[in-house]
Amino acid sequence: MTNNLFKVFTFWRIIWMKRIQSISALASFTAVLTAVGIMGCGQSGAPLATVKGVVTVNGSPAPAGLDISFQPTSDGRASFGSTDAEGRYELSLTVTKKGAQPGENIVTVQVIEEEDSPVPAGLAGIKILKEFSDPATHKVVLENGPNTVDLEIAAE
Repeated sequence: MTNNLFKVFTFWRIIWMKRIQSISALASFTAVLTAVGIMGCGQSGAPLATVKGVVTVNGSPAPAGLDISFQPTSDGRASFGSTDAEGRYELSLTVTKKGAQPGENIVTVQVIEEEDSPVPAGLAGIKILKEFSDPATHKVVLENGPNTVDLEIAAE
C-alpha cells in the first residue's frame, strides 16, 4: 500500500511540476511580448528631420488651414502639418511625434474640403502652383536635425 501511495504521489508531483513549467514558460513568453510591444518595431529609433517653415502666397503669409505633407520618395511614412494664421507650419509623423523622414521628399500643399463645412474664406480664392498639387512634383531634401523649408505656393 505504501508503494502505491508513493506512485500516486510521484505521479501528481510530476503533473504539478509540468504545470508549473508551463506557467513559467507562458509568463516568460508574455514578458517578452510585452517588452517588444513597449519598445515597438520599425524605424522608431531612426533619426528624424525636424521641419518648420512659412508658407507664403505672393510674398504674404498664407492663411490658417492649409495642409502640408512631405512624402518620402523612398519607402517611408509621410509627415503632415497645417499652417497657422501667420503661415507657419511644423511637420509631424504622428499626433505625438514631431519630425519627418530625412532624404528626398515630395511636398504637397492643399486645402482640405470637408462635406459638413465650407472652405474658410481666407482659403477659398487661393490658387496653388501645380508643382504642389496632387500629383505634386515639388521635391526637397531633408537632413537629419533641424530644417527650415519655406514655400511660395501662389500660381501667377
